[in-house]
Amino acid sequence: WYNVPTGGTGSPVNPTPSTNAAGTFDYYVSQTVNGCESDRSHVVVTVKPKPGKPTVNAVKYCQNDIAVPLSAGGVNLLWYNVASGGVGIPTAPTPVTSYPDSAYYYVTQTMNGCESDRAEVPVYTYYKPNAVIVASQPYVCQHDTMSFTYYGNGTADAAYNWTMPKGASIVGGIGQGPIVARFDSAGHYKVVLQVDNHGCKSPLTSYVVDIRQSPIVPVVLQKEACQGD
Repeated sequence: WYNVPTGGTGSPVNPTPSTNAAGTFDYYVSQTVNGCESDRSHVVVTVKPKPGKPTVNAVKYCQNDIAVPLSAGGVNLLWYNVASGGVGIPTAPTPVTSYPDSAYYYVTQTMNGCESDRAEVPVYTYYKPNAVIVASQPYVCQHDTMSFTYYGNGTADAAYNWTMPKGASIVGGIGQGPIVARFDSAGHYKVVLQVDNHGCKSPLTSYVVDIRQSPIVPVVLQKEACQGD
């Protein structure tokens, strides 16, 4: 074996081409019979460039959403359910959304007979929260405070969006509560809550607060008095 068409020193050891870089590489080989060496045969080794990974995006679903097959940017795609090994299939998988989960799929593209490395496609299925508001007492007096607590399947990392009616303000508490609110307007008003779990939102739920008017104590007295009166 030689690495030049003429001259040089031959080696009986078969060369192993390197595939670290794309390109065309030349080798030469001769055979010797009865002490006579033949002309050299030209062996061309072509290392094709490996294509880049397909372009992918993370996929998010709410529990029980209707899922569609995954997609990726590339050509001659092959899909896998493992990061290495296994057999790729050309049909894109459709995620299951019947329960909260984090699943990972992998996809390659093939160009000029060369398959790319695998791109990871994460699929997140988030639970859809429900919401119930529990109040600390049946009514509140005007200008007084009352607390509210969330009850449902929401976890602490969800966003709890409390909305108070006009004339009311939150004076304490966050998240699931207890949320302490002050009510300055008498009447019946709604406290509204929506829970947001990574974009999966609960239906709006409300609690009607009975705000009872504080009594007014009139003070009547004469403007002036004489000493001893």
